[in-house]
Amino acid sequence: SAYPVLYFNYTKGFDNIAGGDISYTRLEARAEINYTLSLWGKQSWIVEAGLTNKDNLPWSLLFTAKAGNRQFYLASPFSFGTMDMNEFAANRYASVFFQHNFESLLFRRPGYAPEVVLIANAGFGKLQSPQHHIFMNARSWHKGFFESGIAINKLFPQRWVSKVIFGMSPGIEVLYRFGPYSLPEAKDNLTVKLSMVLAL
Repeated sequence: SAYPVLYFNYTKGFDNIAGGDISYTRLEARAEINYTLSLWGKQSWIVEAGLTNKDNLPWSLLFTAKAGNRQFYLASPFSFGTMDMNEFAANRYASVFFQHNFESLLFRRPGYAPEVVLIANAGFGKLQSPQHHIFMNARSWHKGFFESGIAINKLFPQRWVSKVIFGMSPGIEVLYRFGPYSLPEAKDNLTVKLSMVLAL
């Protein structure tokens, strides 16, 4: 769409209906924005935010950061690729995922047009009452989680893609984690993953 695509979720829990024992409200919103810059390629943004009205909700009702799992080898677009699953949780959060795809502007040959994509992601989340959770590693990312990197998609020629791997073209994605929640060892902040995009 040439216009932003908006999503909104409203969840209400009750403590006296159908066996429910927690009264709470949970709100979440998301905006997807895509546009083309002449002679520069395509830019994509996803902006997300959510909040709950209670500090002491159980883990399953909190927001966990959208992690791509740094130890998993398949890239997950518009997620934190250098973050472990369930590494962070929050009662309220906001995240921004950005990609600039040069498409075939940088490299173009007949039947072969790899795409270079610049990636930058950031997020903030506040876990207001970590003492209520038996999972002692529960923590927020209120100081800001940051990562950036580059992906090269459609590495294989088009004739290979259409005949061998059913229209899915592999590529490579490299991301680096930095900022307040970077890890002590530099090598642990780096992830290299396989990306798969539709290339028909």
